[in-house]
Amino acid sequence: MKFSLVLILSLALFSFVNAQVPEEWTVVIWNPDNTALVDILNDGLQDALPEAIAAGQLGAGRWSLAKVNSITEQAEGNGGDDYLFNIEITNGQNSTRFSMLIENDGEENQLLRWEVL
Repeated sequence: MKFSLVLILSLALFSFVNAQVPEEWTVVIWNPDNTALVDILNDGLQDALPEAIAAGQLGAGRWSLAKVNSITEQAEGNGGDDYLFNIEITNGQNSTRFSMLIENDGEENQLLRWEVL
């Protein structure tokens, strides 16, 4: 009887905690006419590309967006969203896959991390 009561209380607490922390990422369809999404992507590129060049992960040059492969979004508890962009960038001669995680709090965008794939 005590075991059953503890199990039920544990499951109830676990369910409540899980409901409070958003964990699911949802796929976002890329639309170049969505100015909010384009602004988030451009802000991320503006911060990430110089960092990647300075870190020696990208060669010097003028890197730009070539293709958006995928975007996923996760809602945060504070009303903002995190966006994970998987893209291809090019400098005219070379291209590479690149990933950026960007936080949008509704007012500004902050690059959380980037990675050359």
